[in-house]
Amino acid sequence: DNSGTVVKESGVGTTTFIAFFRNNGHVLAKQGSISMSSGGAHSRIFEVFAPATLSFGSAHDFSASAVVFGAGHFESSGALNMRGTFATTGSNTVSGNTLRFLSGARVSFGTNPVSVAGNMELSAGVTQRMARLIVSGTVSGSDSIVVTNSLVMHGGRMSGSAALTIPTNATLLFATSEPTFNRVVNH
Repeated sequence: DNSGTVVKESGVGTTTFIAFFRNNGHVLAKQGSISMSSGGAHSRIFEVFAPATLSFGSAHDFSASAVVFGAGHFESSGALNMRGTFATTGSNTVSGNTLRFLSGARVSFGTNPVSVAGNMELSAGVTQRMARLIVSGTVSGSDSIVVTNSLVMHGGRMSGSAALTIPTNATLLFATSEPTFNRVVNH
């Protein structure tokens, strides 16, 4: 249990927490990577500086008071349930399992790519905006999605009850395989 401050100050390698981790304090990645590989429950702050990486494997639950933010990189390979604030402006990668943005989550993606090879559910109750989205997995949920620069589909699936909007000055690219759309697409 962390109720204080955990900082990865230096080193390009990965610091891994292999036991269940409960963050009620502040975790700060300044260099290298911090990996939370065995699940956790979080009510406070994860901050990631560029060029550092913050990664989560296994099952993690983020309460409404939890915050994940910074200019660094975010990676998810576990089952993550986000009810708090998510605002990382580095690259965001969902490589396995499911990253869920649930009702009330406050989500802000930067201009760097959001890559989904696993599953990402957008059901926070607001329109989600992304500059660049790369999909080879599944993007689902009840939120409307606006992709302002480019949507690149490497196969993959887009599903959900609200529209996907790609402005006419943005690109929709079918790069490989045949994608599946089970969502209204406005382009």
